[in-house]
Amino acid sequence: MALPEAAPIAPPDQQVQEIPTVPEVPAAVEQATGVQAVPSTPQPLQDSSGATVAQPVPAPPSGPSITIPAANAQVLTQMAKGNAANSQTWFGVFWLKKIKKAIKDGLAVLFGS
Repeated sequence: MALPEAAPIAPPDQQVQEIPTVPEVPAAVEQATGVQAVPSTPQPLQDSSGATVAQPVPAPPSGPSITIPAANAQVLTQMAKGNAANSQTWFGVFWLKKIKKAIKDGLAVLFGS
């Protein structure tokens, strides 16, 4: 019984080219269609009188992260010190354990819902 032949290896002169993540639109196309590129950084939203209506939401940190549904760790610590019959106590204990594990694993910890 013969073994199957291995696939040929690509010659070293072939290079992999990276595709740009943001497409380049020529100025003539932008002028003809009226379509403009979206700015990479979000700007505050203003109404007709010039007052700021909304601020852009900050981007989450790059890489893996965990979001905790509480204002800060002190709130969770206070909740964890409550009565054992209260479900909020166990909620606080659970999230404190999650925070400690995330820090140990090198994850970014974000607070707020």
